[in-house]
Amino acid sequence: MRNVIPRFIHERYEKGIFEGSFDSATMFVDISGFTSITETLMKKGTEGAERLSSMLNGVFNPTIYEVYRRDGFITGFSGDAFTAVYPGKDPLKPLSSALAIQEKFTRNRPDSKQDNLTVKIGLSYGHVQWGIVTSGQNTAYYFRGEPVSGCAKVIEDAGAGQIVLDDNLYNALPLLSTEPGKIIIEPPESRTETELAILNQSILEKFVPAKILTSKRSGEFREVAPVFISFREIPNFFETPQFVEIVLDKAFEYGGFWSSLNFEDKGPSLLVLFGAPVAYENNIRRAVDFALAVRKEFRFVIRAGITVGTVYAGVVGSPKRSTYTALGDVVNLAARFMMAADWGDIWTSAEVKERLKASYSTEDKGIHEFKGKSHPVQVYRLKDPHMRAAGELFTGRMVGRESELEKAASFTESCLEGRFGGVINVYGEAGIGKSRLLYELAENLEDRFVTSI
Repeated sequence: MRNVIPRFIHERYEKGIFEGSFDSATMFVDISGFTSITETLMKKGTEGAERLSSMLNGVFNPTIYEVYRRDGFITGFSGDAFTAVYPGKDPLKPLSSALAIQEKFTRNRPDSKQDNLTVKIGLSYGHVQWGIVTSGQNTAYYFRGEPVSGCAKVIEDAGAGQIVLDDNLYNALPLLSTEPGKIIIEPPESRTETELAILNQSILEKFVPAKILTSKRSGEFREVAPVFISFREIPNFFETPQFVEIVLDKAFEYGGFWSSLNFEDKGPSLLVLFGAPVAYENNIRRAVDFALAVRKEFRFVIRAGITVGTVYAGVVGSPKRSTYTALGDVVNLAARFMMAADWGDIWTSAEVKERLKASYSTEDKGIHEFKGKSHPVQVYRLKDPHMRAAGELFTGRMVGRESELEKAASFTESCLEGRFGGVINVYGEAGIGKSRLLYELAENLEDRFVTSI
């Protein structure tokens, strides 16, 4: 059984407590270098996926250990980064963890071959809010607040290997001794690792598919359509559960996997995967329809990025805390699209545009430079779905459905008189001609409406 949610959330769900807050120091750990390694190992197929899985967990296992041995826990992962919180009023704990993690990446690497991996760490302190949201068959959780977004924001311009403190954590630190030009801080004693807590499977299955919990396969390379969505604003904290519930519902409706929800200084953003852990024949169409449905629900307060391609999809982490996620260049590019798009826009790659051009129209947004890409990338803005011209949809004259057409048309007489006409339900076996009948009805109504004017 995998601990894919924080024990903190597990215990609150068990007790029926679905929201709260606490003072906490926070830490954001950003590990760089896995994307290029992923792209290289993709060429080796299954063997490459196994090697990457071993490498990922070889790095994350000792890194996560340094969080939990100092009474912290990981709230969530974002690709090859994660956020941790340390409930209480002791800001020294995350600093001690950060120093230990930094040392592992400089002097005592988990794997000496991982020379291209670097880490930078951000620390903050303040009031953290959390919540659990249930919608239909899905449940999600979130942590938010200034320290959650602050620990990530503070390292935006940091260099590899750096630990950066924001003002909130710096002002909370007890200075135990100082020398000219130097601050000396005694870190707290690290406790021995506690026994691994085994979480209840029935509760875990509320948050993630059972397939992830029971699968013996750690990871694989597969085609995935990642959808990143950013929200411009949430008026106040108490509206957050409703916002999460709506998007969670849409993700389930279109067959996507809710991968992560992050609250940053620029607003909340989320990642939903289509194609992993469960794949459908029309993953890209599902991804696009999901993004359009969310945009329709929230009008012009979202922006999104959609790409498609081969990624590493699997479990990342350690026995204490892990997650199912996707790593690869197309995932990073979807996030870049999201951040560069105008509010209300959904940006897609050329591959997505080409594979769905028969059903969706796009607008050429030109070639753009993106961080991490050595060459400019062509971008398209997704418009609303469009129906193809009548000549493309149907050919010839409809035969054998004249009586059904006349009956359906008769029900619409009251509409032409400005009165409610009721509801028409058309049902029948697949391929019997329901779409053609409705198309002819629409054409018939258009002619009658124009004539009546």
